[in-house]
Amino acid sequence: MENSGAQNAGSPVCPIRPWPIPDADRSPKTISDYISLVNQTYPGGFRALNIENIRDGTIDESGDVKMGDADDAGGEEDEGDESAGGKDPLEARNETLQNIIVAHHSALFALDLISLLLTKENPVQAGVTLRHDLRELVGIGTLGSQKHAESNITPDKMKDFANITAGWNILSIEETKDSAQKASTLLEKEVEKEARYWQDVLSVSEGGWSVCRLPQERQTLGVRFGFNEASAEFRKYSLAPMRRATNGKVELDLGNLGGQAQRLVITIEKDGKVTGISSQTAPVPANDSAPLSAHVLEARNTIYARELWHELQMEARNLQSYDVRQYESSIVYTRPNGMKIRIELLSVDDCPRGEDGLSDNWLAESIHISLHIFLGNAHRQNETFRSRPLPPNQPRSRLHNQYHLLRPIIARLVHMEAIEDTTKYIGGLVKSLRNAKMPDAKFDLITAQNVLADLSNVSSDRARSNPAQAVLSTITAPLTFAIDLIVTPGNRISIMGRTWLLPATATIYQINLPATNPEFPNTLIESCPPHRDYPNLSEVRCYIDQAVSCALANYFQPRLEGGEKEGLSRKYGSLDSKEAKEGFDVEGNAYWIKTMSGASLSTAASPPREIAFTVAGPTSNPHLEVTTIVGKEDTKVLKHVWTADGSQAEAKELGLTDVCLRLVNQVYA
Repeated sequence: MENSGAQNAGSPVCPIRPWPIPDADRSPKTISDYISLVNQTYPGGFRALNIENIRDGTIDESGDVKMGDADDAGGEEDEGDESAGGKDPLEARNETLQNIIVAHHSALFALDLISLLLTKENPVQAGVTLRHDLRELVGIGTLGSQKHAESNITPDKMKDFANITAGWNILSIEETKDSAQKASTLLEKEVEKEARYWQDVLSVSEGGWSVCRLPQERQTLGVRFGFNEASAEFRKYSLAPMRRATNGKVELDLGNLGGQAQRLVITIEKDGKVTGISSQTAPVPANDSAPLSAHVLEARNTIYARELWHELQMEARNLQSYDVRQYESSIVYTRPNGMKIRIELLSVDDCPRGEDGLSDNWLAESIHISLHIFLGNAHRQNETFRSRPLPPNQPRSRLHNQYHLLRPIIARLVHMEAIEDTTKYIGGLVKSLRNAKMPDAKFDLITAQNVLADLSNVSSDRARSNPAQAVLSTITAPLTFAIDLIVTPGNRISIMGRTWLLPATATIYQINLPATNPEFPNTLIESCPPHRDYPNLSEVRCYIDQAVSCALANYFQPRLEGGEKEGLSRKYGSLDSKEAKEGFDVEGNAYWIKTMSGASLSTAASPPREIAFTVAGPTSNPHLEVTTIVGKEDTKVLKHVWTADGSQAEAKELGLTDVCLRLVNQVYA
């Protein structure tokens, strides 16, 4: 303890407890604290203190006492000594006491540490010096010490450790190399797959297809193979994801289409037999041999065929009056001649194979192509309407209008049938007239030529740069044809037929009577004027039959008149005789006059005679009839018939002129 105290006096130690703060405020806070301080520091205590000691600062509030003259008789000498020594003894005393206390505490702490260490080795001996409160607080055996063993690592072991470390490093390098090789191989495969995938994507994009991100899967690419102007229910199915397969190729996810390609098939039937089938493209093989663009095209054709079938079903509901019947799996259009046009939507595997030898393959193929073109034209019209600026007060309607797809085809077939029926009728009539030895009878058929309109002078850039629209406008325009019929040199009839698409699909006829030759006037203008319009061929035939009969009557009236006058002159010597004037009609100023119908001629000369011109027979095979009547009481009736095929034996020898001359000459022979 003394050595410790001497050591602490020479050099300060660092006790475990915290050092006191020298600048702490030690001044008394209350009067009782001040009295206690004075009692501890001032000789004689608080009772020996007077007011002068307080005023001259003898009592320091920090706890130090300043010694005055009253403390010692030799104060002045001490004061001189103190100033000469440079340190206050009281202060030195206090500092010494403080160092002693610090050393004492340090020794106690060291004793506690050693005792606590010994409790692990010899707890009985250590318990003598261990404080009781520390023992209860910490316990014995909680702190121990041990000398470290000497290192057994030798240079040989260090070398072995270095070799082992090098071996482990080599093994780690080998494993790293193997892992890198595996990663490199996997990366090469991934690069090949990714390159194959993007190669397919680029092939689709270079083929003209639109490649974009999927709206619901932004990380997935898709190809848009549909049409922007299609119906809403088909626009949402026109986007297929392009997913990468295990081999890197692109797989089209066509789940919205059902995974089955479909086509529209047109079949022509006559008398229960198939006479025409539309041709179909070969299906794309399901394996990877076909390019990706072929699969995209297959999907486009499928969605286009489905939309076309949907629009045809919608349109067929309004075409019941044209013998269009809608069934569950087909649409059948029946023509008046019994021909049936069947439209079906079939899968590629179920499509019938076309036969090259069928007679109506051209018709089925034409209808098949026309339906696809009309739907594309409807899409174009939607785009044109959408891009056209509208006034701000007029809302842009997005309502889907019904497309006219089957109606133009029906109009074309109606027009072709009208041309065929009219030509058969007029042709048969002309043949009958020519068989009746009327050499001037003939007809000319004039049909509209499919010539594109000249768009070079059109001011609109849109119309000038779009010849396809000009073609479609020509196809869907009203169809016209004309027949120029010549019965006699002056009597000419012009028949024009026009087939309208809307509001009703039908052929309307117009008949004109042109007068082109002044030497031979058209007598039908006065004797048989036509109406403006005729709704069908039956009404046209009623007029043509009457007009031909009137034209023949007008043509043979002067010839009969001349023969009658010549016969009367031979018989009676002069036309002024009473007998010769018996059959003369004063009002008509002729012997032969026309009846009320205008299709027959009669004379009152003895004997009374009459000749009637009639066109009879079916429309497809008309024939010419001439009936002669001689006498009143003993009437003789003869009928002469001239057909188109010349089957009448008598008609082959006689003509209309011969019949008329015989009617006159047999009286005056």
